[in-house]
Amino acid sequence: MDEVYAKYIVRPLYTLSESALWRMFDVGVIDRLVNAVARFVSLDSQLLSYVQTGYVRTYALTLVGGAVLLLFMLL
Repeated sequence: MDEVYAKYIVRPLYTLSESALWRMFDVGVIDRLVNAVARFVSLDSQLLSYVQTGYVRTYALTLVGGAVLLLFMLL
């Protein structure tokens, strides 16, 4: 009985899960999604590195400029 179960139930499910679920879904969908998120974070960090100067004066000026812009928008 174990051999029949293994031959007609376990092996087809194993083959299906390896070919369809692992190769198509995991590699095709999940890995591409993870790689796309990684590329986005890498690009975002590269762009933000130009803005981040490390000087407190620059950050304070940006904060004041944003507050002034917000006041103009509200008025």
